[in-house]
Amino acid sequence: MPQNRRQGSNYGVILLMYTLFANNDYLPPVTLGAIVLQVAIYLGFIPPLDPSNTYQLCVHPSRILNKGEWWRLLAPTLMHGDDMHLYFNMVSLLWKGRRLERHLGSKRFLLTLVIFSVLTSLTMVGMSVGIEEYAGMRSWNLMQQCAVGFSALDRFHLLRLSPYIGAREIYCCLVAGR
Repeated sequence: MPQNRRQGSNYGVILLMYTLFANNDYLPPVTLGAIVLQVAIYLGFIPPLDPSNTYQLCVHPSRILNKGEWWRLLAPTLMHGDDMHLYFNMVSLLWKGRRLERHLGSKRFLLTLVIFSVLTSLTMVGMSVGIEEYAGMRSWNLMQQCAVGFSALDRFHLLRLSPYIGAREIYCCLVAGR
C-alpha cells in the first residue's frame, strides 16, 4: 500500500466490502468497475489520482475557467474526502447502478456516468459564476471553492433517471417507490 496514504480507520471501505460481498445479487460490470476503481483510487493504488492529490484534482471553478484545467470537470468525481464519503456514494451507486445498468445496458450506462460527471462539474462552475458575477455575491468566494465526490453526480442523474430505478418525485423530493 502506498506510504502517503491518509491515516484513518477506513471503516467506510470495510463497510463497503461487506455490503458488496454480503449481498449475492448480480452486480453489473460497469457498476462493479466504477466501485472498484474508486476504492482503488481512495486507497492510493493509482498514483496520479492518489488521495494526497485531492486538492489538485478537485472541481475548482476559477482554475477551470482562468487556467483551462478542463480535466477538473471529470477527475473530481473519482475523489472522496474520507472513507464514509466514499462508502455512502458507492452504496448509492450500487443500489442505482444495479437497476440503471440493467435498464440502459452497460455501454449506455457508462456513457451516462461520464456525461453526467462532466455535467455535474459544469453545473457547479456555472452556478459559481452566476452567483458571484451576476448575483453580486463575490464575498461567498465560490470561484475558489474545491469540491470532490460522486454524490452530486448521483443526485443529478437520479433526478433524470428516477423512473427507471423505482423512485418517484413528490414535492421536489425523491422517495423510494415499489
